[in-house]
Amino acid sequence: EIAQRIGLNVLDTPSLLKSKIGNSPYPFFAHTGAHWNSQASCIVAEEIMSRLQGSLGKKLIHFTCEPLKVRDQPKMPDRDLSRLCNLWNEEALFHPTVYPQTERMSSGDEYKPRMLFVGSSFVWSLLRYFDHHRVFRKREFYYYYSRSHRVPPGSFTSIKRTPIDWEK
Repeated sequence: EIAQRIGLNVLDTPSLLKSKIGNSPYPFFAHTGAHWNSQASCIVAEEIMSRLQGSLGKKLIHFTCEPLKVRDQPKMPDRDLSRLCNLWNEEALFHPTVYPQTERMSSGDEYKPRMLFVGSSFVWSLLRYFDHHRVFRKREFYYYYSRSHRVPPGSFTSIKRTPIDWEK
């Protein structure tokens, strides 16, 4: 509420996902994962693109989050929690997990903005969709405000907090 009052564009992801869960027979967290699953990540990433398009007033690249493919064995990162537990047989915890078979929706005349993300490990799953569909001209991610991950070139560097030029 405070962020919205001062003019920040806020995406309430729990409310967004609650509004979408009725459309899916699968949970938005994998049983063996600590983060949103791929379906939830795709929904959030596409919502970010829709809101960004509205804010910029320019046509952007979008992507679909369907159809869904069900796998009996989850892929990484939907296994990060079970991997962390160092179990003898993590497969006993596996449940069917869904993966969107996304498709880029582009006519070729879309604007590709530069984007800076500041966030936690939940952002990685969003970046997979943004990077896969090449929706940004340049993209930088300040991970826990300690490392900067850039695309292109796809490398990371440590962040020195004091001299950040936010206008750049």
